[in-house]
Amino acid sequence: MDADLVAWCDGELADDALAAIEQRLRADPALRRAAAALLRQHLLLAEVTSQAPVMASPIRRLPWRSALVTAAAALVTGVLLYDARTPGPTVRLAVVADTWIEAKHPTVSHGRERDLIIAGASSPAGECWALLRFTMPRAGAARLRLRASAGGGARVVLGSGAWDESDARWHHRPGLASTPLATIPARVTAGDVIIDVSLPAGVCTLVLIGTDPQPFTVGSREDGAGAELELLPVVHAR
Repeated sequence: MDADLVAWCDGELADDALAAIEQRLRADPALRRAAAALLRQHLLLAEVTSQAPVMASPIRRLPWRSALVTAAAALVTGVLLYDARTPGPTVRLAVVADTWIEAKHPTVSHGRERDLIIAGASSPAGECWALLRFTMPRAGAARLRLRASAGGGARVVLGSGAWDESDARWHHRPGLASTPLATIPARVTAGDVIIDVSLPAGVCTLVLIGTDPQPFTVGSREDGAGAELELLPVVHAR
């Protein structure tokens, strides 16, 4: 086994040696495969011991588990080397406005309620949408976290148009993008639901549209259990 490669994986190389091994990795597919195998070994060992491996580079300062998996996959394909000296920070964003609207009572506003109801069109409650507003400081990948009750599934769609939390109604519901950002599977269990989405910069409306006859609810900011977005770190390619 290449001693420099082992030292690279263990984060023990000085900057000049680090630059040299990364140049070799870019040029040598076999070396990339060997590096990916070493990274997988770190991951498996960490899973067994339930401890995060100590690494100064090449992926230091990144969340260890996701960084290992992503780095191993990237090294196999030869697509990416991490610049761990300038990783982007993880940013958490609280929902800034939320409410729900219903087709059966199109003139009723629910802006002050503690639970946001989501139901499909065939539900006895009629079609119900939850509206969530976030302000994205930059475009990028994010994880949407919801506190949900048990119940049916939903589509997560990017909405358009202005709405007011205290006065949103079905008659003036947001427009919808043609393609969903993600789906919440049917028969979700109570607890946190985490969904991967990709969003543009600026003010974003996420619309949760029920796809199942069984309604379910998600927490609102009035209840102290509002939705949250976690922006994933930006990883710079070399």
